[in-house]
Amino acid sequence: MIYREGHEIGNHAYSHPDLKKRSKSNTIQELEKTNALIEETIGIKPKWFAPPSGLTNPLRIFQ
Repeated sequence: MIYREGHEIGNHAYSHPDLKKRSKSNTIQELEKTNALIEETIGIKPKWFAPPSGLTNPLRIFQ
């Protein structure tokens, strides 16, 4: 319904963890799992990521 009403859909991680306490591998798994679920449900892959727990350096997870 949210997507059909024209809102942007983003990833917020599957289990809402504190990503500062997770490894790069775990973080990527969280994002991939959520992206897959969203894509399976509404047919789009999110291009936005809003980190839970106030992660202030999102690039850290991709380095």
